[in-house]
Amino acid sequence: MTNQGNPNFLNLIGTRYILAPKEAKLPPDYFGPGSLTLEKEFGPVTLYRNAGALPRAFLVDNFEVIPDRKNIYPHILSGRDDLLKKVFLEENPSINISHGDTVLPPAEIVSYANDSAVIDVQTPVNCLLVMTDNYYRAWEAMVDGIKTPVLRADGSFRAVPLKAG
Repeated sequence: MTNQGNPNFLNLIGTRYILAPKEAKLPPDYFGPGSLTLEKEFGPVTLYRNAGALPRAFLVDNFEVIPDRKNIYPHILSGRDDLLKKVFLEENPSINISHGDTVLPPAEIVSYANDSAVIDVQTPVNCLLVMTDNYYRAWEAMVDGIKTPVLRADGSFRAVPLKAG
């Protein structure tokens, strides 16, 4: 599997389907235990479904601050951390977030356009909303009508601190 797409990164960006040459014979646990299933074969190409793909928006209450972005990428690619439960930030969030055993609810994308996204979230604890699309310094976030900072998450994406509620 040398020089193939990194499964941790592909899961993080929500890669739900993989086209691969038939002779590649991807192992069923390449994207995580039991995550890869053969969907269809098209002559010399095989279509796989990846059940390990992360959602486009999700909540986490565990983070690590690594100020230099280039030092974040090895953590993402290593596979040591569950990227659905932990996010790497370049700075501390503006609210206190304590990692615990709370099961966080899903984040529901209500609408998504080129210049806006509306996400419905009800959370029992302070946490971070992670959106796995590109961070850009001009993005602004409003949480219950109050401007909230947008942080760079996992070196390339967005995170918004959310208070319980």
